Amino acid sequence: MSSFDSNTATRTRSGFWYVLPIFVGIIGGAISWLAIRYDDPKKARNCLILGAVLTAIPIILTAIPFVLLSTVEPPIEPFYPEYNPPIKFLDDFTI
Repeated sequence: MSSFDSNTATRTRSGFWYVLPIFVGIIGGAISWLAIRYDDPKKARNCLILGAVLTAIPIILTAIPFVLLSTVEPPIEPFYPEYNPPIKFLDDFTI
């Protein structure tokens, strides 16, 4: 009887599978994971994590200014307190 167990046998896949999550993000990571999950589970998991991280970074970097600017209180005085429209017709459309 051999000590070979088919459940633990893995086949190493190419490192080019990392390109898909780098360019497509979480969707590319999911595609990579689905394609190689049985042959190389460690690389499949790493592709999925890489896609998730590369998708989360721009979302976080975009959200940070909104969070920081939402804590700033608006000024009490208007920016242009004595603003007069150059054309008299525009007075009818002021908010």
